[in-house]
Amino acid sequence: MESLRVCSDYFLGPSSLPSDEREALKVACREFEAIFVHMLLREMRKTIPQSNLIPESRAMEIYKDMFDLALSKEIAKRELFGIARMLYKEYERNLR
Repeated sequence: MESLRVCSDYFLGPSSLPSDEREALKVACREFEAIFVHMLLREMRKTIPQSNLIPESRAMEIYKDMFDLALSKEIAKRELFGIARMLYKEYERNLR
């Protein structure tokens, strides 16, 4: 449960985990979507050809990763990909 709290703080902001199992499942599904979208954006960025005209610094790499993280958080909050919704429907059946 501690790893879920760390993930929640990192992706969706500082928050305490809900005591309700259904709400905790929603949070976990949203966080999974945020992680997935962040990885997707990072891999998509790798496909862009690098130019030697302007060398890319370590600071620019960090900035781009932070931008991708912020974008993935927003996409997960709005459930634009629908991954969180799909996972929630699938795992909701297993709750008591």
